[in-house]
Amino acid sequence: TVATAVMVAAMCAGAPLAPGAPGGKEEWPQWGGPGRDFTLTDRPLADDWAGAGPPVVWRRPLGGGQSGLSADAGRLYTMYGDDGTETVTAIDRATGATVWQRRTRHGYYPGFDDRDGPHSTPLIIDGVVISLGLTGRLAAHAADTGVLLWEQRLIEDYGAIRPQAGFATSPLGWHGMAVVHVGGSGQHGVLALEPATGKILWSAPAPWKSHSSPKVIRFQGRDLLLVNGVGGLLALDPNTGGALWYRSL
Repeated sequence: TVATAVMVAAMCAGAPLAPGAPGGKEEWPQWGGPGRDFTLTDRPLADDWAGAGPPVVWRRPLGGGQSGLSADAGRLYTMYGDDGTETVTAIDRATGATVWQRRTRHGYYPGFDDRDGPHSTPLIIDGVVISLGLTGRLAAHAADTGVLLWEQRLIEDYGAIRPQAGFATSPLGWHGMAVVHVGGSGQHGVLALEPATGKILWSAPAPWKSHSSPKVIRFQGRDLLLVNGVGGLLALDPNTGGALWYRSL
């Protein structure tokens, strides 16, 4: 399946920031938006799109995959696949023109099924684009230029379990940290990384694979980082990685 990026007039307005969301002027900086709940609180959409709906500003083809769009500072960021490669790209939001793109050959492992392309949506945080590829390549590019800042391999570096359909979790932005559900061995189940360097700021066990993405909620006056995986739901302190509770599912 070939993905197509479509820009409509309703997307031209910036989205609000939620507490704990990546700071600065970000508009839709990650999968699910500022609060990771696919909600805009101060920009209500019309209840009825009359006729043909909102006007299309531009339309362009991309490669395959299920990666969503992130938006920041007049640009859109996404990933797509084509013939064994993965591309992270920045697109001018007004025109649809490519600002920069970085392509890598993603490789395979036994039993791997690439399902047309990347599943994860990039995170934009502190001027850095954090992306996760199908085979576990976690990379950071400068948002303005696309320069590669660092990369890590979740399987080789952290002992992550190999998902048959490829890695699909989308990195989460939280108070200057990029939080990734790695599913690695030991303390490398969930990692909070410094966006500019990839330095581990905290780590926590979560010894199961998952295609779902972590989310922070506010419950009874406390922030909870929820991590869903095979067998159960884990709650961590998003600031420290401390375990709060676990429930088998």
